[in-house]
Amino acid sequence: MPDLIGQQVEQALSDIRSAWQHIAAGDYHAAGAAAAAARAAAEAAFLHPSVLAQLNFPDSHKLGVYMPLFLPVSIPLLQGFVLQLRHYVKQRREYGAALRAGG
Repeated sequence: MPDLIGQQVEQALSDIRSAWQHIAAGDYHAAGAAAAAARAAAEAAFLHPSVLAQLNFPDSHKLGVYMPLFLPVSIPLLQGFVLQLRHYVKQRREYGAALRAGG
């Protein structure tokens, strides 16, 4: 992790402490500003490109996790699609044969 992320987290924590102090003193406007600054620093740390790269998993891991979930669902869907396709082709052939027969 880059030092910048640590600094942003420390800044966010410092701003939160400051917001709590302002709340205790009754200065709600300053507390709101400190809380907004804390949120901005926390979001900047969380959305840093080096952190986002760690949130993405390799495709092989995704496949290993989702395949056991989607395979049991996908087989009946695929079978249904094949059956519907066969039915469609059969209907087209019958319709074409009826048209050729003068029907």
